Amino acid sequence: MEAQPLLHEAFYPVASPRWLERHGMPASPRDLLDTVLLHDEFEPRIPEQISWEAWFAAQGVASGASLRPAAALRFSHSYLALDAAAAGQGVALASDVLARDALQRGELARAWPVDLPGPYRYHLLCQRGTQDRPAVAAFTQWLRAAADAFAGIAPLVRP
Repeated sequence: MEAQPLLHEAFYPVASPRWLERHGMPASPRDLLDTVLLHDEFEPRIPEQISWEAWFAAQGVASGASLRPAAALRFSHSYLALDAAAAGQGVALASDVLARDALQRGELARAWPVDLPGPYRYHLLCQRGTQDRPAVAAFTQWLRAAADAFAGIAPLVRP
C-alpha cells in the first residue's frame, strides 16, 4: 500500500454563537475553566488523543488540580459534544474535521483562536502500481479536490 497524506487535524474550542454573545470571547485560555467544558470520552487505548488537559497544557495553563473546570459534561462521542455546544450547553474541544460543517452553517463558532495540531492525519491508501488506473486516478483527483476545498479550515498536507 502507498499512503498519500491529505489532511492534518487541528483542535480548538467551539461554542454556539449565542453562548459567545452571552459570555463573550474568553480573555485567556484559563477563562474557559470558569464555564462548562464539554468532553468526549476517548477510547482508552488511544492515549495520544487531544483532550482538554492537552489543549490547556499547550496554551500554557498548568495541569493537575489547578485544571478543574467550574463544571463539565461528558459524552460518548465527539458529535454529541459538538451538538451540546451548538445547543448552548458549554464549550467543546473540536476537531476541525468534525466541526467544519457546523462552523460553516453558523451553528458553532470558535471560542479561542489558537489551534492545537492533532496527532493524526487523514491519508488516501492505494495499492502500489494502481495509481494510473482510470477509476483510481479519478477517485484520487476527486478526493484531493475535496481536501483542497477543505483547506480553508483544515490545512492541506501535500506529500
